[in-house]
Amino acid sequence: MRHIEIRENTNEVVKYPEDMYCVYFHKDPENKNVKYVGKGTLHRAYQITNRNYDHHVWLVNKLGDYTIQDIVEIKGGQMTDKEATIVEAHEIKCCLRKGSDLFNITHNPFRKNRRENAEYNRILGTQNYQYASEVGSKAGNRAQA
Repeated sequence: MRHIEIRENTNEVVKYPEDMYCVYFHKDPENKNVKYVGKGTLHRAYQITNRNYDHHVWLVNKLGDYTIQDIVEIKGGQMTDKEATIVEAHEIKCCLRKGSDLFNITHNPFRKNRRENAEYNRILGTQNYQYASEVGSKAGNRAQA
């Protein structure tokens, strides 16, 4: 039986068993293309939050038509952190060789949505900076009065 340490009087996990890691894929349910390769606990495979922006937006959009079970595919389980890291790296390399458009490769030159959104993000960032400056100036003026 596996032993999971739980903080007293809470449901918070303090320590997972050493072999509680898995490698998982997030696949597009429409065409079965791999969009993300990850490692973590089984809970992490199905987690929508704490993802990078593009990945999170993609997940939320897909969850309008599909369930998370349609998106997640578990590659392997009951691995140690070190084993899962090795398998994850191997699977990422395999996916890149096949031309996958992975979200978790920061500098993936093939990532289409990064190129498509670059100009929009640049303009939006400038607008946000200008808006924040205006609000800050107004708040500063009120504080001085």
